[in-house]
Amino acid sequence: MTARTRAPVAQHIRCNTQCNPTIPRGINVYFTTHGPIYHQLVTLQTITDPEAAGMPYTWCSEWPSRTDLQQPSRVHIANLYLKYYWFKNFIVDGQPFSVTRNWLIGEGAVLAHEFGHSFIQEYNHETFGCENHLLSTGGWRTVLRELDVEYIHRGLVYNSLRQFIDCDETYHHNVWSSENEWVIDEDETWKLDMRLYNHVRVTAGATLTITCKVLMSQWGIITLERGARLIVNGGQVQRANTCGPEEYWHGIYAQGNSNLNQPDPNGVLNAMDGSVVLLYGDGTIEGAKLGISTSFSPFGDVPAYRGALIQANEFTFKNCSKGVEFNKYNHPNFSHFYDTHFLRTNTGSMGVGVSMWATNGVLFEDCFFQNMVNQGIISWDASYTVTKGNKFTGSIDGILAGGSMLLNGEIQEGIPGPADGFHNQFDDNTIGIRSTSNGVFKIWRNTFDDFDFDVAMTGINFSESIHNLFEAEAAGVQMESTGLGYNEVNCNSYDDNIVGVNIVGNNQFFNFREEQFNTQYHDLFLEGPSTNPGAIQTFQGSQGAAVELYYLRQSGADQDQYGTAQ
Repeated sequence: MTARTRAPVAQHIRCNTQCNPTIPRGINVYFTTHGPIYHQLVTLQTITDPEAAGMPYTWCSEWPSRTDLQQPSRVHIANLYLKYYWFKNFIVDGQPFSVTRNWLIGEGAVLAHEFGHSFIQEYNHETFGCENHLLSTGGWRTVLRELDVEYIHRGLVYNSLRQFIDCDETYHHNVWSSENEWVIDEDETWKLDMRLYNHVRVTAGATLTITCKVLMSQWGIITLERGARLIVNGGQVQRANTCGPEEYWHGIYAQGNSNLNQPDPNGVLNAMDGSVVLLYGDGTIEGAKLGISTSFSPFGDVPAYRGALIQANEFTFKNCSKGVEFNKYNHPNFSHFYDTHFLRTNTGSMGVGVSMWATNGVLFEDCFFQNMVNQGIISWDASYTVTKGNKFTGSIDGILAGGSMLLNGEIQEGIPGPADGFHNQFDDNTIGIRSTSNGVFKIWRNTFDDFDFDVAMTGINFSESIHNLFEAEAAGVQMESTGLGYNEVNCNSYDDNIVGVNIVGNNQFFNFREEQFNTQYHDLFLEGPSTNPGAIQTFQGSQGAAVELYYLRQSGADQDQYGTAQ
């Protein structure tokens, strides 16, 4: 009985476990039978001693690998049935149970021995001073030292066996127990790919740096206490490979201090400072319920612990239910995202890229929000800047904003002022930018090509949309009952829309000038019931500032009105 890195018979049938989805992956045990000897012993019954006839009886198994983490694990048991048939029909007669019992125990011990090789890398046939050690060549093979058990557990973290462990497996039967936490209380760098079966807690004063792949069990949590720092530098923190697309790990919970300004992200952190998350080096957070949250924990939001700092540069959030969550924080928020990709794949699920509630100052530049189920960015009572190079595609809303009261600050898409070219791109969303009420927007120099509307404002909003290209199928801009909100569209181009500007209900302070229309049917379309007729500002120009609208198509009416203009 021996261990080999490649068992010949198992190697021959390797594709069975890798190519046949009906065979569960794990430590696969193969029972093979020697055909010619079976024929002689069982079918023809011309021999009574298969060993004398040359029956092989060598069992073997494979060591796990620390380099090929997809390596299968196999145990080859040759001719066990022939030995059983031989003993039952030719040997057992006249033998007492005390003898035949030991035959069964002996075979079981050999199988356990082979499993030992499967679990413990590079153990051959050592006795470690104990003749009955499981991996010895003799004795009872009934002993494993405490150190051996530690090696087995360590192997399930680092070697190829980890690929077979269930998604929700943890060390403690109570997954939420504090005993199920790995506490990091000093600076530590993880460089070796690993699978975790517990939560991680980084305490004040400690920095955890991840440069490797870390596989998290379902509902696994990384908690950053106040004064802690997490750096993911090229690392990948993701759900275990045995987790399905709807089985998430909880995510990273970064505790802040709502009473203090955010600290220097690269400076010394005090115990009362908010925690810091730094992400860069083409790293990834994948498969989390919440990639990063500025909440206290997944079990409750404590207002005093909001305001953690998150800064990402060349990083990806992939197939998380939500990428990043910012909670209410009254001080300036210096979190930023440069060249950050929020991605839902064809087989994955991701509802929202970033959500923000009552925080001011988060910045986005050169980011890509791709195929979110709902929104790329969703905000409530929050102001932020989407400067340039950002792309929103394939979502219900590229950006959705709303507020409980008129925003103290503004949501900026693009860079106001004179500039060449376009800043951000909104493609194939249902709506590019949508506000439900109380928004303050500056939308400058962006390109839009969405399905319904490129910009849609409902309720009292204040906005200026200047030097944009609108190519939505239904309407470039829709204003609905914005009432006393002042909304200006100026120097924009509309191309191949059904409607250029769609006015629904009372929008008495809507103003448009120097627009260039190349629409299919209507450049300006006013509609609404008799109780709330379509209406815009009565005087669109002023002395010395002509409206200067450009209508490029010859067919169809240029302006249509349903209701009364003011």
